[in-house]
Amino acid sequence: MMTPLPVSDILSSLPLSTTSNPTATRVLLRSSAGGDEQYRAVLGECIVYDDASNSILWVDIYGKSIQELSLGGDGNMITYGPYPREVCAIALLSELAGRGDSESILEPPPPGSRDLLVAWKDGFQMCRVVAGSSEIVMELSEYSDGPETDENGTRLNDGRCDRSGRRFICGGYFAEQEGVSVAVYDVVGGRPFSVGGGSQAAIAALTHGEIDGLDMPDLCVTNSICFSPDGSMMYFADSPRQSIFIYDYETDGGGGDSDDNDEDYVGDSVRLSNKRTVWSAPDGYVGGPDGSCVDAEGFIWNAVWRGGEAPGCVNRIDPKSGKIVCTVELPDNSSQTTCCCFGGPDLDVLFISSASHGREICEEPNAGSIYAVKLDVKGLHETKFTWD
Repeated sequence: MMTPLPVSDILSSLPLSTTSNPTATRVLLRSSAGGDEQYRAVLGECIVYDDASNSILWVDIYGKSIQELSLGGDGNMITYGPYPREVCAIALLSELAGRGDSESILEPPPPGSRDLLVAWKDGFQMCRVVAGSSEIVMELSEYSDGPETDENGTRLNDGRCDRSGRRFICGGYFAEQEGVSVAVYDVVGGRPFSVGGGSQAAIAALTHGEIDGLDMPDLCVTNSICFSPDGSMMYFADSPRQSIFIYDYETDGGGGDSDDNDEDYVGDSVRLSNKRTVWSAPDGYVGGPDGSCVDAEGFIWNAVWRGGEAPGCVNRIDPKSGKIVCTVELPDNSSQTTCCCFGGPDLDVLFISSASHGREICEEPNAGSIYAVKLDVKGLHETKFTWD
């Protein structure tokens, strides 16, 4: 079993991996409750890096919480929540969001709190969350207006902002129900309907609509939503199909906009076209594609969920040839790799989330941990959600 590293040593001591099959290192985390209990996410997902705070954030869907870890501090992990319902994905909010209306600009959140776009189990909302609390201290938007996202007991799943930051693309999960399919949504923000008084709470318009053009009937588990460096292509997977697809990605213009007389506005439409396969698992391949990100060279880094059948990994895929050119292995038999992102000041450390749900601690003692590997390629800054 590999020796884990405390977060204070991840950026300074993590060795550069120069092989085509490096092994990730577990980041030593302690439960936010204190003591010596090791942190293990039930279903860690949607890991992102915030360059403004030099920290990584991720959600624990079944743990109903959001976690944050500063890479430059003492390694203390902050927990937002747990909440009454599942937290399925998040997006960072741009500091410039809503600046088209000067009254809507919020003061920065105080220490120990965060302004985020949250994909709850049953809808989208912008809100201010605070460490150690299950309360939403400030609603920056009402629940998004649009079609129902939890029909037939389904829930939301993987999501990410497009390169413009004006749209958050998020799909669903069928919750293991036979004959049930899910959709993919385009979430946009707009100018606020009203501005709170002393609380400075800008109530922004937030709307969503279903995306057309996926050409994928019976969609079950949306994953791998990410974008080419120039934003012209979107990658996407339905995990059970064991394939990653690419689409030409176009929009009708700027971000969403709304006012008191237009509460049903669903934003500018997204057009997906020219679907083709980037990568498809060969016969006998174990696992399916989970979350992905894209590096500065345009290659896809895809977390492979193997559900106890084999140790998990992250594959680097050439989008032109479809070949796997590098595989990062997870140690400790951890099989449920869920998502990844590039972080650190130089964007050269790949952080990997995982899940402990359904796994025995005697077989996968560190399932649900966060892992890291230093690479000789760099990532891209996480795009933050914004609107005029």
